[in-house]
Amino acid sequence: MQLEGQEIFESSTSKIWKILTDPEVLAQIMPGGADLEEIDKDAYNIISTLKVGFIKLNFEGELHIINKDKPKHFTLDIRQKSKMVEVDVIINVKLKKITKKSTQVSYDGNIELTGMMSNASDRMVQPFADLIVKGFMRAMKERVGG
Repeated sequence: MQLEGQEIFESSTSKIWKILTDPEVLAQIMPGGADLEEIDKDAYNIISTLKVGFIKLNFEGELHIINKDKPKHFTLDIRQKSKMVEVDVIINVKLKKITKKSTQVSYDGNIELTGMMSNASDRMVQPFADLIVKGFMRAMKERVGG
């Protein structure tokens, strides 16, 4: 399943870069929250919980921040497992300076599901994925303040 979009943040590119690549901040703004434990430079064990409606999934896995070209782009590589589903996420993130105090963040990537819930149709999974991305961007805007 493909994910793509963009948001404008009223903050400098360097500040946005710092927020998006800081594991403590990532843990706070990930929907459902997450615990990140560093296992190597830009590599983390991740434990998270996602809840939408009556569905609650507890995940464990790894998060890697790769392909870094400060402050222009990076890739998030997230691989997590729960009892019902495995999720592999690759998201390419690009930052573009619009003005001194304004940055465009664009993202595109792919989510792959395997396991018991992988048979769910894209019609069911896409809104769930969109909700996660919107929650992340909303938390990011609150963190940045605009």
